[in-house]
Amino acid sequence: MRCHRLLSGVLALLPLSVAQSCWRNTTCSGPTDSAFSGPWEKNIFAPSSRTLNPEKLFLITQPDKTEDYTSFALHGNGSLVVYDFGKEVGGIVSVNFSSTGSGALGVAFTEAKNYIGEWSDSSNGGFKGPDGALYGNFTEAGSHYYVMPDKSLRGGFRYLTLFLITSDNSTIHIEDVSLEIGFQPTWSNLKAYQGYFHSNDDLLNKIWYTGAYTLQTNEVPTDTGRQIPAMAEGWANNCTLGPGDTIIVDGAKRDRAVWPGDMGIAVPSAFVSLGDLDSVKNALQVMYDTQNNSTGAFDESGPPLSQKDSDTYHMWTMVGTYNYMLYTNDSDFLEQNWEGYQKAMDYIYGKVTYPSGLLNVTGTRDWARWQQGYNNSEAQMIPSLYHTLNTGAELATWAGDSGDLSSTWTSRAEKLRQAINEYCWDESYGAFKDNATDTTLHPQDANSMALLFGVVDADRAASISERLTDNWTPIGAVAPELPENISPFISSFEIQGHLTVGQPQRALELIRRSWGWYYNNANGTQSTVIEGYLQNGTFGYRGSRGYYYDTAYVSHSHGWSSGPTSALTNYIVGITVTSPLGATWRIAPQFVDLQSAEGGFTTSLGKFQAGWSKTDKGYTLDFTVPHGTQGNLTLPFVGTAKPSIKIDGTEFTRGVQYANATATVTVSGGGTIVNSITFNPPRSLRNAILPQPSNQGSSNHVSLIIRSAHFHRIPILQTLHPSPTQPIQPTQHKHSNKMPPIPPSIRAARAQWRTCAQHLHASTNPPKTRLYSTTRTLRSTTSTTASNPLRSAARAPRSREQDLARSKRSMYISATGMIVCAVGMYGVIKADVFGLEQTTATTTTDGVEIENTTTSGSATKLDGPSTGFPTKPTLTHIQSASGNPDQVETGTSSIPHFPAVIHLPKWLESEETPASATDLSAGSNGKEGEGEEYHLLGLGIRTVSFLNFQVYVVGLYVAKEDLAELQSRLVRTAVHPPGEGTESVIDNEVGATAATSLVSMEREKLRELLLDAEKGEQAWDMLLKKDGLRTAFRVVPTRNTDFLHLRDGWVRGITGRAQRYNKVEGGGKGEFEGEEFGQAMGEFKGLFGGGQRKSVPKGQVLVLARGKKGQLDVLVQGGGEGKDALPDRYLGRVKDERVSRLVWLNYLAGKNVSSEGARRSVVDGIMGVVERPVGTV
Repeated sequence: MRCHRLLSGVLALLPLSVAQSCWRNTTCSGPTDSAFSGPWEKNIFAPSSRTLNPEKLFLITQPDKTEDYTSFALHGNGSLVVYDFGKEVGGIVSVNFSSTGSGALGVAFTEAKNYIGEWSDSSNGGFKGPDGALYGNFTEAGSHYYVMPDKSLRGGFRYLTLFLITSDNSTIHIEDVSLEIGFQPTWSNLKAYQGYFHSNDDLLNKIWYTGAYTLQTNEVPTDTGRQIPAMAEGWANNCTLGPGDTIIVDGAKRDRAVWPGDMGIAVPSAFVSLGDLDSVKNALQVMYDTQNNSTGAFDESGPPLSQKDSDTYHMWTMVGTYNYMLYTNDSDFLEQNWEGYQKAMDYIYGKVTYPSGLLNVTGTRDWARWQQGYNNSEAQMIPSLYHTLNTGAELATWAGDSGDLSSTWTSRAEKLRQAINEYCWDESYGAFKDNATDTTLHPQDANSMALLFGVVDADRAASISERLTDNWTPIGAVAPELPENISPFISSFEIQGHLTVGQPQRALELIRRSWGWYYNNANGTQSTVIEGYLQNGTFGYRGSRGYYYDTAYVSHSHGWSSGPTSALTNYIVGITVTSPLGATWRIAPQFVDLQSAEGGFTTSLGKFQAGWSKTDKGYTLDFTVPHGTQGNLTLPFVGTAKPSIKIDGTEFTRGVQYANATATVTVSGGGTIVNSITFNPPRSLRNAILPQPSNQGSSNHVSLIIRSAHFHRIPILQTLHPSPTQPIQPTQHKHSNKMPPIPPSIRAARAQWRTCAQHLHASTNPPKTRLYSTTRTLRSTTSTTASNPLRSAARAPRSREQDLARSKRSMYISATGMIVCAVGMYGVIKADVFGLEQTTATTTTDGVEIENTTTSGSATKLDGPSTGFPTKPTLTHIQSASGNPDQVETGTSSIPHFPAVIHLPKWLESEETPASATDLSAGSNGKEGEGEEYHLLGLGIRTVSFLNFQVYVVGLYVAKEDLAELQSRLVRTAVHPPGEGTESVIDNEVGATAATSLVSMEREKLRELLLDAEKGEQAWDMLLKKDGLRTAFRVVPTRNTDFLHLRDGWVRGITGRAQRYNKVEGGGKGEFEGEEFGQAMGEFKGLFGGGQRKSVPKGQVLVLARGKKGQLDVLVQGGGEGKDALPDRYLGRVKDERVSRLVWLNYLAGKNVSSEGARRSVVDGIMGVVERPVGTV
């Protein structure tokens, strides 16, 4: 116990006493000894004491030159030293030091070596920069003692930086640095693991224990949660997370919160390694304690974060309940929460829609994937419905439900499985699509879980397993649903999926690539598993997906990445429990390229342990299970002949099931199983796996040795057989007996382009200008070269008078030409600066005067930047009078920037509007914070191309609240382009036919569609015609003009396009004919007629706003260059949506548009919209 604790975190004068065996005042309730002793214990990263010192120290200028931990002196301001604990640690740091003067001791932390220095890495979630440092001030020379404040507990770090701040030439001597471990608070012996794994592959052994140690660092005191809301600077871990003394969170450093989705991987791995399930119970209980009692919905995360609206994480809480019950048989917990569980099931199943029978995901928050919502395939089969229903059926049986819940949920699961296979399967690719649409995205998560949870038949399982390797790189599997990112969380499902369908070689290959890469990464912790990373080998996980490109924010000790820990035990060693506490179990080893593997875990019934070792003619299998339990042994053949099995010396033939090159036999009670050829197992295996009888009760110890005279090779396990008490899954897998080939995608020939850290960089150095010079004349005046006989004779020299006359004549002609060009230029500008095409007057059959458009091959083409935004739509932060710092470069010096956001009056959607020409300066004029927010989608410059004459800058804005509607329309347009049928896609209300976003190939097809002269026009017409989408064009002239010219240009464009559409209609009356349309055109012209509205100076802003019903409102905002701002004015409204639609089409669609640059820029903006899930932009 500490003699005293300084909550201020500054200095004390007394040394630290011996630390408690458990954290602070926590009751020690964990095990005191490991359950299995052996050579594998050297791989445990956990420290032997709760108080420890660093292992090494080094200078930041020489990070590769380390020394053993010892005392160290810092001299002068800014001097520093870095301490390396050699592994991930966390807790409270104390420092004993002496000084020769005054100053401050700075303390900073980081998990990764990349971020060592005077600033800690990031953890507080505010994304305002790094966390900074802690400081201990000292005012005089002498001995000092610094201890961190409790609230500043640092949950995860490997490197500790100490630095000196002083105004004089002071020196400090650091005499002792110690850490009080703050994780796994109820354990006095941090090495007391209740499970183990060991094989002849040391890398796999290390990976198993990195997962186990990660989970230790994630089991934390319940009063050390991260502070919410996020702090502006620094960090604090002093919030309550849930009940009890210990709880499992997502990460050591951050978020330090309960995340049920993470527990889907973390809990099975914690069970087979640590054996600590109290942390799991408390985490689940807080989710039930905060459940919405009226709806049954669970939060996405526990308090204080308490994020909501996640259907997948809602179901992960339910799956977590099943896992906890499977491992503990805690009937009191189930009884206490059974009503809440049933409400949760009713809530989520209520989102199933018909006739598709698929889950319609409305709570779209998820693990980090971009696309989620509607009939997303991941949500159909993971925590989701299929797996949730199946595990729920088991829970109903365990809960002693007297009704028909179990059979009902099982039946629903089977119907969902059929719907998933009918609507989400992509036969042409051989894997599941992201949703029930024509999307080309085939996600890693949904396909991995389809294998793991048995959603598909044997043929589809084999195809999915092969297709998943298409995502592999030398350092892991890229998740298509989170491009460029490698997620060990989702890869944890993938490795289990491969193992489930008999592809263990692929599973081990992926483990070695991904987890092996991080374990061997010198910049990592080399003791834990990372949250995620990029395919280029950097730690920039989720930079574009919520982490704001803060690479220091990534967690390097994240339990959701611990999948190999449970996979190696449950599938490679092959031992797993199939009913609560292991009353029934299964042993089904998979050998792959290993020579031996063994492992075990415990429940309250006793120890479960198995191990196998290959021999030159077969293999030896030993296992120990608690007395009174029953289970299945699924034994791979070692050759073409069936093995003979003897129990207690008696040949056993009845009850043996042979299938897919395996023999399955049910074992119960005591006794030993051997085959007909007996030989002793290797001594090392005997010694390791045949310990003294467990003190937890009698065990059934079995030694099984298989041999075959027809041995050819060691085959892999091809199937897993459920225990007799388990319901047989509706779909059984069938596989070939052949060893799986190495996936083509992992061969060097296909992976060369994905070589780690291989980049292609375009040179940024411009070509050097070549300078030529000469010291002699280029042509010799005394050349003797023979004259060219084909060249005519030289003319006689002209007189000076002739030269003068010729010059005068040339000047007169040039002056006349300049005058003519100026007149022509003025005529062009006055006649058609803002129009699209040459026009002549005509009259419709209804007597309404409109203008007939004819296109000339020599017509003036008005153009803008061909690539949309001048460079890219990058934001530049500048100071402006409006206070809005976000401006987008336009590419012209006349109007250099456009605002990224504008505000328009909210009354634009009202039936009652101000009178035409009303001064709005006294009312709501659309200034920031007072009106409806609109976001810039794209912009361009209107120019006269052959004169390069800039006319105005135009930008298209979309109402912020309507972005989701725009996304939905665009995605549906991409899925169902104009002129194509929808027979291949289910036509269901809401989600069934709507994708959530588009992947790269789909986005490119949409781009081509929108830019196509014919189909693009149809697409834009469809997008605009439907009510409910508010947009606005902002027009700013680059030189002085007037409203009449603007009006005439728009009118010519409208009427020309209208007549062309009417001709296409053919036969009857066209959409843009008739008296009503003529009246609407008259109203449009009237908005811009004469008076005070005539002058439009350079820089004045004109806004054309299109409302939800297509009504067109015109406003004038701001003043001209060098003048006082003009009063804002409302010019009026045209209610007929056809007018605004045609104006919009003039900018967006067809062969000739007002600004090709603006059109392409808008389409570029659309690409950014549709790559995000609906509702997340």
